[in-house]
Amino acid sequence: MAARENQKYLEIELGKESYGIDIGRITSINEANLEITRVPKAPRYIKGVINLRGEIIPVMDLSMRLKMPEMVLTGNSRIIIVKADDIKMGLLVDGVNEIVTIDDSLLKTDTSEGAGDDFILGVGKVSDGVITVLNVEKILEQDY
Repeated sequence: MAARENQKYLEIELGKESYGIDIGRITSINEANLEITRVPKAPRYIKGVINLRGEIIPVMDLSMRLKMPEMVLTGNSRIIIVKADDIKMGLLVDGVNEIVTIDDSLLKTDTSEGAGDDFILGVGKVSDGVITVLNVEKILEQDY
C-alpha cells in the first residue's frame, strides 16, 4: 500500500485501548448479534463463520488475535468486515468510535512497545490522544 499524506482510519475499541483500521480495507460494519457457526479445528481466535447477505465469512476475535483476553460480547460489540488481497474476514471488536485522519508525519512507526509486532503499523496522534494503527494484511494471514 502506497503511503499517503493523510490517511483515514476507523477508530475501534478493544478493551480500554483504541486502535485504527484503514477505512479502505473495510467493506461493512455489523452488529455482533449475527449467528456465528463454529468451525472444527479452527485456531482459537477464529470464532466461526457468518452468513452475511448470502456470503459465508469467517469471524475472528481481534482481541485474541492480538494476544489479549477473549472479548465478551456487549451491545456495543461489532463485526467489521475487512478485505485484504483476496481474503475477506469479520473482526469482532468491543466497539466502533469514529473515523479519524492521521497525517503520515504523525504516525510513529519506531515505537518500543510493539516493536517487531507485524500486526501494528504504528501509533498515530489524534485530537484526544493516540491510537495504535493495525496492519490488516498481517492480521488476516494464517499462522497455523
